[in-house]
Amino acid sequence: VDAQGNVPVGRENNGAVIYGGKMYLFGGYSGFTWLNDFLSFNFETSQWSPVPSGQRGTVPSTRFGYVSAVHGDFMYVFGGYDGSAWLNDTYDFDFEHGIWSATRVQGFIPSGRSCPSWATHNGSVFLFGGYDGTNRVNDFYKFTMLPVARATHKSQDGGVRCTFSVNIRDKDYRQQLVDSATGKIG
Repeated sequence: VDAQGNVPVGRENNGAVIYGGKMYLFGGYSGFTWLNDFLSFNFETSQWSPVPSGQRGTVPSTRFGYVSAVHGDFMYVFGGYDGSAWLNDTYDFDFEHGIWSATRVQGFIPSGRSCPSWATHNGSVFLFGGYDGTNRVNDFYKFTMLPVARATHKSQDGGVRCTFSVNIRDKDYRQQLVDSATGKIG
């Protein structure tokens, strides 16, 4: 591919996802440093570019060997290795609002690890194994990606004061939450 634009530096063990006609690439390892840059490749124009809002919000730390998946308007990143620790944190990037958030996760959370095998199926990520810094593990997890409702509260001067985020299953409750958080009655 004759790629143009801000072509990323060489890297390994990074994930990529497809959303809205683009491939999104986060972090990885350059051979010298761990990365947390966020870039997109437009399939129609063959252009690489930094994601304009890719450093907004609670951006994941540098990492490689993580899990990445898309569900709805969100990209999820789980785990990886940052050069000193094996991670088990989860973040989501909201493509619609252009902001990263720490994902609130419940249940049995996998231990910190890099380079697991993963696949998505019916709104879930299935994660097998990986390396935890000592052992190659053979455990198996399912991460169900639930709908995320976000509402932004604006101050009187128009500036954003806070963003509310919740993972919920019930579509009707999600609509009530958004309406009450934005001041609109359902």
